[in-house]
Amino acid sequence: LWGIQIGDDELQWTSYMFMPQFDPILRPTWEYLNHRSYGVNAYHKPAMMLLTLENYLGTETMDQIMRTYFQRWKFKHPTSKDFIQVVNEVSGQKMDWFFEQFLYETGYLDYAVHSISSKRQRPIAKIATSQDSLQAPIKDSTKAVYHSEVILKRNGEFILPVTFEVHFTNGNVIVESWSGRERWVKFEYDEPAKIDYVTIDPQKKLWLDIDFVNNTLIAKKSIKGVNFISLKWLFWIQNLLQFFAFFS
Repeated sequence: LWGIQIGDDELQWTSYMFMPQFDPILRPTWEYLNHRSYGVNAYHKPAMMLLTLENYLGTETMDQIMRTYFQRWKFKHPTSKDFIQVVNEVSGQKMDWFFEQFLYETGYLDYAVHSISSKRQRPIAKIATSQDSLQAPIKDSTKAVYHSEVILKRNGEFILPVTFEVHFTNGNVIVESWSGRERWVKFEYDEPAKIDYVTIDPQKKLWLDIDFVNNTLIAKKSIKGVNFISLKWLFWIQNLLQFFAFFS
């Protein structure tokens, strides 16, 4: 469509994000709100959950999990608890916290960059303490240092650890990690440049996030040229996918 290539993951995501929190995945089919909620929780949401799990554990580990699960339970009648047991065994991690949220609860996942700011700090004046220092040439002490703040928010109920990138106008990038547990968190930086933009989950690992647009925020004075066009393009694409999801 108009040169835009939309893969299966994107189509699954659009259907999932349209109704992410009305019903849990594990519910008798006759108890779902309606046929659309059944489709989301029987197909689209589980697909996004498994893709997010793969990104969290790694593709190699996820492949081993699926092979082990198939070999152990082929021609039998496994339950969700059997799958969770295999995940814990193969990964060497206790992943019950992950499934307790996405299998049994009705919340949703949505992280957002709430605000960014950069303020220039006043240079520190130096006081001469000797005759030599009085006669020495004055050095430039006006190098700009900016105190920047980034505030991230968790809009939904679900919690997953996430990484984010802070891009500065001089090209420097700081990569940070956040547990995602707090409703909001503030990060502070003292750098020789202002913040250009901040992006949550830059590698797009959290497919359970219902809104990718609010994952990036660009400083107001930096919204120009390519950055402005890219942000508008992302906004337009997400709204286009939402439109198709409504009629799916």
